[in-house]
Amino acid sequence: MKNHKLHKLVATLFLVASAVLPLQGMGYSSSDARASSRPLRRFPDGSKTLQQVIDENESTGARIRLAGNRTYTFDNVELSSNIHLQIPSTVTIETNSSTGVLFRIGSSTSEVRNASITGRGGRFTINLTNRSPQDRIRPILTQWANNVLLQNINITDRQTFFNGITSTEPANNRFTRRLTVRNVSLFAAEGGFGLYQCGRVEDAVFENIASTGGIALRLETQTARTNTGVRDVTANNVRGRNGRAALSLSPHEADSSDVNVTNVNSNGCAYGVLVVNGFGSRVGDFSDTTVTDVTATYTCDQARETLFRRAQAHTNSQWTKLLGLPSNTGRTRAQLENRGADGENLAGPSLFGILLQRGSEEGVTIDGRLRYRSFPSGVIRFGRNRTPFGSSAVRRVNALN
Repeated sequence: MKNHKLHKLVATLFLVASAVLPLQGMGYSSSDARASSRPLRRFPDGSKTLQQVIDENESTGARIRLAGNRTYTFDNVELSSNIHLQIPSTVTIETNSSTGVLFRIGSSTSEVRNASITGRGGRFTINLTNRSPQDRIRPILTQWANNVLLQNINITDRQTFFNGITSTEPANNRFTRRLTVRNVSLFAAEGGFGLYQCGRVEDAVFENIASTGGIALRLETQTARTNTGVRDVTANNVRGRNGRAALSLSPHEADSSDVNVTNVNSNGCAYGVLVVNGFGSRVGDFSDTTVTDVTATYTCDQARETLFRRAQAHTNSQWTKLLGLPSNTGRTRAQLENRGADGENLAGPSLFGILLQRGSEEGVTIDGRLRYRSFPSGVIRFGRNRTPFGSSAVRRVNALN
């Protein structure tokens, strides 16, 4: 009898604790979206633009389905609350703009709740190959938003400025919450960007994301506002190929916490996992952060051309000296094509499997199986010496299988 009462008490305490403690990486809730959805609206609809259809349904919300087997040209489409774009896998979307945002969810003055952009029957394509590397296009931007789903999307880039998906904080305490990015890939990213970067995000889930060039998952805060940072994020199956890294954590001056990333695969990147301080008057941190199961595959070709068959090393003068790589000598079109819009890419060898810079690594734990493929003897798998970052070390590594 006493044991029964004890078990009942423990169960009650567990339920109470579960109700109080926040869930890490909760992400998008489809039940909330369904509660606000309206009958399906089709596009195209006569001479109306997609923005007109969205605006007409701003007060009620709608699921808007695009017709398949065609290419659409859109510029600066702003989603409203309860708007859900359903785009067939046979659709390609392009833009004529050289600057701006293709799809915007939320702004600095108004919050968008319950919105999604999803591919139907597979992944649709956002095509930026008709743009120049100097162009500054954000394919998808989330700002003040809550409960957002981005799913089944391929982005084909041309090393333009900015990331495939960006979450910024337009004003203090106005940022993206409950975000899910699932089955999204980017090809031909500029080395300083990649598939996803956030200024601030909370309760986010990333599943099956990849980037060729750049960084697949770049949890790098963009500002030093009070309380700015990354909170309660989970990610699984993060893949980088022939870029800067598969995963990058950079706090700059912000404090971030509760990040859990599993199954990181870097194939021919400069780094598998890169944790660096960033810039600012103080060094922020990532606390209670775990990266589990990392696979890093080495590439050694140091040729300058055919960038996306080699790692993207930064043109930091110390790197070029250490590795004997050519320095950046100009900004001709040929160089922009091979190095990206900011001229910071150098096609070269993989540098490290994992590099954690002292100062930002204290709250980061590398756990689970670490696999190194084709790394020759003498190549440093964990950064410590011969780096422009000075004394770098991996401190909390629980397994080196």
